[in-house]
Amino acid sequence: FTHPEGILMACQYGSGCYRKNLEHLKQFVHPGDRHYRMGLVHFPTRKGVRVKPQFPTLRDLFNYCDPDESGNISMEEFQDAWHHLCHLPPEIFGTEGNTLEGSPLEAWKSAAGDERSHLTFAQFARWASDVKI
Repeated sequence: FTHPEGILMACQYGSGCYRKNLEHLKQFVHPGDRHYRMGLVHFPTRKGVRVKPQFPTLRDLFNYCDPDESGNISMEEFQDAWHHLCHLPPEIFGTEGNTLEGSPLEAWKSAAGDERSHLTFAQFARWASDVKI
């Protein structure tokens, strides 16, 4: 399998990968890697199961949703982050018993207000804390 230039394959073991040799790291990306970003990584199917994005930290999720590495996420990128948060196992960020309420648009307004067109990581983290993520 060859993938388009600039698109890297996600390692099937994700953050649990123990392989650190240079050849493996050239071929696959892992959570926390610079190129583990939306639109830059392909998630293959292994043994009939699709590899899913992993986000060990809130910062990893933010970076994944900031593919241009601007340090900001737009409303559309925030909505992608919201989608991932809704589908993560609750124990990932300690959200057991908590669920995200409302819509992504309502969450954006809560996080950014009406004036901002983007969020920094600090603003995103403050919003996440406010909603108990």
